[in-house]
Amino acid sequence: MKSRIQQAEKAVVLQNEQNKMTGYGLAVRTPSNIVIGPVVAPNAEAAMLIIDELAKNYKEKLRIDLSSHEETLKKLVENHGFQLQNEPPVMAYGVNPLPARQGNLFAIAAQAFG
Repeated sequence: MKSRIQQAEKAVVLQNEQNKMTGYGLAVRTPSNIVIGPVVAPNAEAAMLIIDELAKNYKEKLRIDLSSHEETLKKLVENHGFQLQNEPPVMAYGVNPLPARQGNLFAIAAQAFG
């Protein structure tokens, strides 16, 4: 994660009224686009706020690899002009079933990280 933060061109931190961090997101430039992710937030609406802030002022192609379970955010990003390109399968070896998630990971850093 430290390395990904250092790669980030932009970072957003979401705080509550007590200034406690409740979410964050990163934007990383690649040769072909800007990758938004990871995005961690308490809910889909907060994740969309983070994505909106990260996407501001970019003219390049943007990419977000959404968590496969996240239908609400999928609809929100589509309403903001994103188009679904593919839905890669979630894969694991030696783990059955997959560990439970906390429900706050909305976009992964990149598919390449597994």
